[in-house]
Amino acid sequence: FSQVNQSNCFSLRHLVRGLKSLSVILENLFQQEVLCEEEVSKIQAEKDDFDKRRRIVDKVLKKGEGACYEFLRIIDKTRKRTLERPYPDTNGFDLHYWISCYPFREETKMDKKYQQGMVNLISTLFVMTTAVVLEMLRLWTERDDADLDYMIYFDMREDSHFKTAMKLQDLLFSEFSQSDEDRDEVLRDIMKNSENVTMIFDEVTDLHSSSVVQKLVEKDLLPDAKIIVTCRPDNEGDIVDDLPEDFFFRVEVKGFSEQTIRTYLSENLGEEHKQVLNNLELFTLCHVPMYALMVAVCFSSETQPCTITDLYINIVRFCLQKNSKTTKRLLNSFIKKEGEKILALAEAAFDATERKSVILTGLGSEDTCVCPFLKTLDVEVAPTDTETTSIFLHYTMQEFFAALWLLKNPGKIKDVLQQCFAEEKKHMKHLIPFMCRLLSEKAPRLMEYLIPADELKKTSKLFFEELNTTLIPHEWKLPLAIIMCIGTHYVHSCPLPL
Repeated sequence: FSQVNQSNCFSLRHLVRGLKSLSVILENLFQQEVLCEEEVSKIQAEKDDFDKRRRIVDKVLKKGEGACYEFLRIIDKTRKRTLERPYPDTNGFDLHYWISCYPFREETKMDKKYQQGMVNLISTLFVMTTAVVLEMLRLWTERDDADLDYMIYFDMREDSHFKTAMKLQDLLFSEFSQSDEDRDEVLRDIMKNSENVTMIFDEVTDLHSSSVVQKLVEKDLLPDAKIIVTCRPDNEGDIVDDLPEDFFFRVEVKGFSEQTIRTYLSENLGEEHKQVLNNLELFTLCHVPMYALMVAVCFSSETQPCTITDLYINIVRFCLQKNSKTTKRLLNSFIKKEGEKILALAEAAFDATERKSVILTGLGSEDTCVCPFLKTLDVEVAPTDTETTSIFLHYTMQEFFAALWLLKNPGKIKDVLQQCFAEEKKHMKHLIPFMCRLLSEKAPRLMEYLIPADELKKTSKLFFEELNTTLIPHEWKLPLAIIMCIGTHYVHSCPLPL
């Protein structure tokens, strides 16, 4: 790159004059290790933009040909943001054309790094809360398109911030740690290039709670931006009823089909996915995308769960952590704090299972910590009236929670064991394998934070005594899986798949 040197004064003069969005350039020079953190700080400390631009060019030139290449490549990839159009007094000299004349190589690694440099300026990419949104962001970061754009995520369950945000900059930068100058620069770029902006508002319950969000959705702000809103089906009407039909198109996530499950597991687990395919219980569980994710995570982990019940426990803990936004270290404390609500869901699950129903009753609307396990269902109670109730995302999760309730109510254990022999109640036998694992000698830690250890120990003794007393005389009537509980104590403690 001998063309880029001190003797090329004409081009360099226009380059120094024409650079803009300096924070973008500096961030990418830092990402590419052209400049160190100290050098970036010193440049940012310059009094005005002209001195900053001159200092950037001087620093890069002194570092040699390789640094010049990376610098020009950054400018080339970000030219819409970082280069001014020709000034009236430049005799037609066009920096955009000048930079395009350089024969840059195709370098995917570099493309991703300069994109990451821009993302680092916008600290609004919060923790993902849905598998769909996570997949969208993954595809965005891994795409081949070299054009720089914005993908900004908002978790609408943290609604206090959105209600107080009066302006777009309040919405974007409430937790932004950069200088005011950087904020203004990014905001101007977003306003000027709104066609390159995608905003995701996740888990929306009330669109009207935030005037700024409503203006974005209705295209009063950033009219060319792409706005994505995710919500539960029961909130959809409140969100779209006031919007013209040509403002949006609707996508509904219904769950994984059998072929999708096979493809998903094969891509994530390789040969091990056959273990899941050969286990009907696990395979059907994967129809729920979130549960399919947990199955894949558990099977790919070095500490694989050795039982199906352990897998369910991991799903429960994952959902509780996701909804509470707590850390793994504090999750047990959260479970202990919200124990009454978790056991209330378990009671509703037991009552519904005993009625051979999926409709849950007796749950309060304030039980938000258990929402990740449920979906709402409108039941017609009259020709012109419906009643909103809740059901589990998957029926076997209802059975798991029903078994959980029995731990707290050992007086019902004998009745449940006897129900296994009654034609109208024999479906209750599916609770027993869960009970066997939950009350084994090495009981899963989840139980410690819901039920005191001394209670669990007494319930375990009672359960296995009743199990032997009630089932042995009738063993010829029971499925092999139930008979295996006797003596081994827990059918679900056998290695997967069972």
